[in-house]
Amino acid sequence: MTSKLLTAVLLLTAVALAAATQPAAKKTYHTKHINPHAPVIDGRLDDPVWEKLEWAGDFTQREPNDGKPPS
Repeated sequence: MTSKLLTAVLLLTAVALAAATQPAAKKTYHTKHINPHAPVIDGRLDDPVWEKLEWAGDFTQREPNDGKPPS
């Protein structure tokens, strides 16, 4: 009897927590065309075209440090 009651309480707690969890806000980023030359995608950030762009901010990384500010 006690194990059935404990199971029911745990199940109801899990359902209540799942219902109370809010989905994460969707983050969007709007891109712009860069004229006349697109950047060279080579992993280096010294291409002059990167200086023409504004950093959007408020992003977090997944790898290597999940949830941390971008590095």
